[in-house]
Amino acid sequence: MDTPQVIVIGAGYAGIAAANSLARRRVQVTVINPVPFFVDRIRLHEVVAGSRTPQAATVSLSRMLDPRVGLVLGTAVHVRDHEVELQDGRRREADHVLIAAGSGAGNGVTSFEGASNLRLRVAALDAGARVRVLGAGLTGVEVATALAGRRPDLRIRLVDPKGLLPGMGTRARTHIATTLARTGVSVEPTAEATEPTIECRGFRVPTFASDSQLPVESSGRLEVGLDLSVAVDGRTWLWGAGDAAVIQNRPHLRMGCATALPLGAAAAANIGRSIRGQSTKPVNVGYAMQCVSLGPRDALIQFVHTDDSPTRWLLTGAPAAIVKEGVCRFARAAPQHPSQRYLAPKGPPDESHPPSRTTTPPQQQNSLAIHKH
Repeated sequence: MDTPQVIVIGAGYAGIAAANSLARRRVQVTVINPVPFFVDRIRLHEVVAGSRTPQAATVSLSRMLDPRVGLVLGTAVHVRDHEVELQDGRRREADHVLIAAGSGAGNGVTSFEGASNLRLRVAALDAGARVRVLGAGLTGVEVATALAGRRPDLRIRLVDPKGLLPGMGTRARTHIATTLARTGVSVEPTAEATEPTIECRGFRVPTFASDSQLPVESSGRLEVGLDLSVAVDGRTWLWGAGDAAVIQNRPHLRMGCATALPLGAAAAANIGRSIRGQSTKPVNVGYAMQCVSLGPRDALIQFVHTDDSPTRWLLTGAPAAIVKEGVCRFARAAPQHPSQRYLAPKGPPDESHPPSRTTTPPQQQNSLAIHKH
């Protein structure tokens, strides 16, 4: 029998975890990615601050991908039934397509190009210059504290009308607010538009348009079922994982490597089951902690319930920084060694118990367009 063909769009945390896992299942896997390197996204705030070079935040895909995985450099712009078209007109066919394009788009901190450009802008600022960091979430706090540690001569404003880290517990927010004040970072609801700006207000994903009524969230994320598949006219060949996808009935899931890694491995497992004609399994991923860096030797670990809501337990200071560094190193290494039994907590109990899906014969129709920012 012919070897099943799978295309994975994107070589981030989810894409690499899925591709490497599929390569161990006697499946021919091809990864499509615009650049020949993996971007360690959770290090990009250090790139902006100047404490890490852009090159140190990347790893060659020749090192990250299993040797059995094929790599095609290019930007996917259109996905039609069992086929992916690249920006330069090349086309690739496959039995299954997994969209794991991530959210590293735009000019903000979450994209490699954006972080590299911001690094140059920050380096050119004179002493005493004001900088406003837009967004007081985890990314904004990490950028602000990294800048304060690297450039104490700058006047840094963390700007967010919603306030500081609304998703964290009161004790955590109080500790972080004290740390920001100690390092000279102010937290304000607004700031002058004329100041140099670092955008940290969430992630940007590729936007999807379809002539087959595929479910797409208002933000552009592909809505997938609990098994990470998208039923196209009752058939299962299209899948989504990582930041570019949102799972129905899983409102607690946040964007980030803590979600992308287990979902990449789960997508590979369900694609394998689908290829074998077996029923797919719903995924339910939970959390154990939220980590935020507060400078080169400081951090905060907020321990959470499986639905990501905060508990009363915190870890701070140098011990938290050690844990945070360990988490970062694990996130970089984990995609290279994925497994069906990827260690991630289970999420909150699922009361809906939806039926699993099975594979149906492929047909040649329908399309999905991917428009890159």
